[in-house]
Amino acid sequence: MNWEPSLQIPDLEDFCLEIGIGRTAKLYLRPELTPRRYFGRLLVHDEPGDAVRFQTYSLPKREAVWWACLCLRSVSDPMRKPKQAEALKAVLRWVLEPGDEHRQAAGKAGKAATFSTPIGAIAMSVFYSGGSIMPPDKPVIPPDPLLTGNILTGTIAGLLAEVPPEKAKATLLSFIALGISVATGKFLWRHKEEGQKTAAKSWRSFSRR
Repeated sequence: MNWEPSLQIPDLEDFCLEIGIGRTAKLYLRPELTPRRYFGRLLVHDEPGDAVRFQTYSLPKREAVWWACLCLRSVSDPMRKPKQAEALKAVLRWVLEPGDEHRQAAGKAGKAATFSTPIGAIAMSVFYSGGSIMPPDKPVIPPDPLLTGNILTGTIAGLLAEVPPEKAKATLLSFIALGISVATGKFLWRHKEEGQKTAAKSWRSFSRR
């Protein structure tokens, strides 16, 4: 498995406790383990839910949001409903060009799509990724730094409701594979060497599906 966490994890046990890793998954922690080996243990010992949580928090928020979009698109088509389509577009605009204007727009679109929809939740995870949770003319109140990861973990797990129960485990493993591909640069929104043209092409292609 050619995977390493995209973010630095200086203390694996502290990291797992902070992100709320499950009780059983904690049993596989050992002082000598690297994050990569621990992630492998979660997969070998059939703890895919905690593997998703671990993956979500080991990615930068931009990549984690993109991963959630890829998971959503693999099981559903949010473009069929106008408010969900607008939320998806707002999320992708932020992924391509992260900034406070696009973050605020994603929050507005997420509220319109509602938190109960996967893309609405993903859009709200963008809103809570930084900046302030208050309107621009109000005092700055930063969001909980763990909130984006919590929302995305729950959203990705919740996507399993979109597939028949007998396909749930295979689908969850496919989500993990997508996450590995994002972390290793295989399925990013653009390739560095191809620049912004590829980013725009990726955006148009994703939106038309």
